[in-house]
Amino acid sequence: MPTTLCRLSGCPIFAGLGEEVGEPLVRHKKVRKIAFTGGEAAGARVNTDAAPGFKRVTLELGGKSANIVFEDANLDQAVNGAISGIFAASGQTCIASSRLHLHDSIHDDFLERLVRLAGNARIGDPMSPETQVGSITTEPQYCKILDYIGIAKNEGARLVLGGGSVPAPDVNQGLFVQPTVFADVTNDMRIAQEEVFGPVLAVLRFTDDEEAIAIANDVNYGLAAGVWTESLRWAIKVSERL
Repeated sequence: MPTTLCRLSGCPIFAGLGEEVGEPLVRHKKVRKIAFTGGEAAGARVNTDAAPGFKRVTLELGGKSANIVFEDANLDQAVNGAISGIFAASGQTCIASSRLHLHDSIHDDFLERLVRLAGNARIGDPMSPETQVGSITTEPQYCKILDYIGIAKNEGARLVLGGGSVPAPDVNQGLFVQPTVFADVTNDMRIAQEEVFGPVLAVLRFTDDEEAIAIANDVNYGLAAGVWTESLRWAIKVSERL
C-alpha cells in the first residue's frame, strides 16, 4: 500500500483502489470517523462497512445545484457566475451549478449572452493558466458525459451550444468535451435531475418566485445553490428556503 505524508499535517496519505485501501481503512478499529466523497454505490458500501464499528460517517454522494437568476439581477455578473459555476474544472466539481433557472423576462437575453461568452472558452492543457476548460478525468466519465448529452437530446432538450467531443489545440492527449448548454429543459428530464459531472448546463425557465423555489427544490440532490438578485433581503429570504 503506497503511502506519503501530508505536507501540512504530517499525517499519512494512502493511495489505492477501494478494496485495497478504502475498505481496510473504513473497517480498521482505530478509525473512528470517515468522510467520503463519491458515488451512491460506493457510499452505501462505506456506510455498510462502517456500521459494525459504530463509526461516524459523512457522505457526499452527488449534487445537482440550482443557480437562480431573478429579473432584477445584474446580468453581466450573473452570466459570468453561471459560466464559472458549471465550466470550471470542466464541470467536475461537487457543487457545480449544473441547473440554471432563469426568469422568463430575462431568459432570452441571458441565454444569448451566456452562449456567446461560453462559446469562446479556451479549451486545452489544464496546467496552462490560459486554459478555461480542461480534460475529463477518466474515459468512463468521458463516455458518461457524452451519453447524457444524447439522453438530453432524446428527451427534447434544445442544444444551443457544444454537444460533443473536441480535440484540444495545444495538447496531444486528453478527453475533451465542449462546453454544452441545453435550453427548454423541464424539471422531469434526466438532464435536470441526475448528476452529469461534466461541462453540461441545463437551463430552465420560471415565471414567478414561488415557481423558481419549487423547481430548485424538486430534485433528489441538493448540496449547493446560487441566488442572483440586487435585493439583499430577497437573496436571504430565498436562500433560507432552498
